[in-house]
Amino acid sequence: LHIKANNICYNGTKDKRGITIQHCTIYRKKPLDFLRINRYFGNPFVRIGDFQYVAKSARLGDLAGNRFEIVLRNVQGDETDIAKACDALRTTGFINYYGLQRFGKTYAGATHKIGRAVLLSDWQQCIEAMFEAPPADIIAANGGDELADVRRQYQAGKFEMAAMLLPQSMYREREILLRLAKTPSDFAGAFNTMGRNLRLMYVHAYQSALWNRSVSERLKRFGYRVVVGDLVRVRRAATEGGSNGGTAPAAAPGATAAAPAAADAADDEAAAAGAVEEDDVDDGKYSIHRVTEEDVAQGTYTVYDVVLPLLGSESLLPGHEIASFMLEQLEADGLRPDTFATCHPAYRLKGN
Repeated sequence: LHIKANNICYNGTKDKRGITIQHCTIYRKKPLDFLRINRYFGNPFVRIGDFQYVAKSARLGDLAGNRFEIVLRNVQGDETDIAKACDALRTTGFINYYGLQRFGKTYAGATHKIGRAVLLSDWQQCIEAMFEAPPADIIAANGGDELADVRRQYQAGKFEMAAMLLPQSMYREREILLRLAKTPSDFAGAFNTMGRNLRLMYVHAYQSALWNRSVSERLKRFGYRVVVGDLVRVRRAATEGGSNGGTAPAAAPGATAAAPAAADAADDEAAAAGAVEEDDVDDGKYSIHRVTEEDVAQGTYTVYDVVLPLLGSESLLPGHEIASFMLEQLEADGLRPDTFATCHPAYRLKGN
């Protein structure tokens, strides 16, 4: 379109592998200026329409939610297994884990390792994690390690050769390697060749990996019971104001498989399109409450109200042993809760 990228605004990043529809705004343009897109039959295949003039640009997160139609192929199990699984999904719901949309696939699940290194300001480890070999089971599942030659050249310090061997889609990694080819010891400068939003995604991935582990531990210890000390999200009365911090939903019956509150970005490849995530998302409609003995006795809340924090410098922790579990996980990674406030200023997070 021969316009600046930031003149095209949208409500949410979409999965490039899906067939998706969304609203976009283009600043000070007429439909005739870009209708030619509909005559283009290459890749990506895009069609536009339903034009109207609006006073404000689209903003990330300004959407009521996503609606999905999901197809499952190569399902393992017989009809009885499938029916049982569908009934459980219909009646119980599912745990709203972060998945590929947060962790991506490029680094074989290592994005959270990069995030940990970012919080430690270990820039060399950030880059080395990008070029680590994936676990053996992932290599086997993919029929081999397609980046094996790249990794060998990287380990040998032949950064320019490694860059030339990368697939075309990994252009950010290529920029990193070419920077290292010029200044082999400048790992911080090489890491910073990526946009800030993408670099911040790695820290979000670390938060999310810790959240996933904590959710599993919460369910292992307490199941679907609401217990004293649980955090629940409570809708405020219309007259209430203020903010008590947002959290991510632990379970939602019949909900779509959207990532939790802070996750509004697609996988690590799509996120580079410029997604910016809010770490203290709170629309003013909810507050966070610690469950009391009285709440449990009266059955005030169900598991569908229970939430857990994405850890940050201002996170509200549960009032039971899962709080200790989360802090132990941090300590095992060489981190502390105040690391989110004392790390490099570009990556400080309040939590959610």
